[in-house]
Amino acid sequence: MMRTVTVGFVALTDAAPLIVAKELGFAEEEGLDLHLSRENSWSAIRDKLSFGLIDAAHMLSPMAIAMSLGLGTAKSPTHAVMVLSQNGNSFLAGQELHKELTALGAKPFDAASLGAALIARAQTRPVKIAVPFMTSMHVALLQFLVQSCGGDPRQCLDFVVSPPHMVDRVLLALKTRPDVLEWN
Repeated sequence: MMRTVTVGFVALTDAAPLIVAKELGFAEEEGLDLHLSRENSWSAIRDKLSFGLIDAAHMLSPMAIAMSLGLGTAKSPTHAVMVLSQNGNSFLAGQELHKELTALGAKPFDAASLGAALIARAQTRPVKIAVPFMTSMHVALLQFLVQSCGGDPRQCLDFVVSPPHMVDRVLLALKTRPDVLEWN
């Protein structure tokens, strides 16, 4: 007997396990009629799960905690029963910010030098950073980095929630300007 399960996801690479399970028949082998619901934002995922419009969701790890605490939405007990990936958070700087941070001493793969450079850069204006959601590991890790290097994250970092089509824009940028992700 097949059990129908509707799972919400945002079209990012870490949703691949769900898509593979559906497309290659792994879900069906386990007795699941898996319906995938592509959503445009993390808040849509949160709200649809909270109001029972989907059965499960691919979401940022801290979102389950935030939902259970009622942060950003109505309090909604949430159970994280499986981890699809181990995150993969990255900090990517545009060319101008990269030049500024490098001039301030940031070195590739050196968190302490990056934290110090972010703090130094913020002396003129906060560093604007697009993040997928305010209760994401991206925000928590960057706040921790700045704080552990002696800075105040509230003064150094200006977080903005990225638009729902950011993935499409990044892919387009990579096709037209593959150098944007290089750190040399």
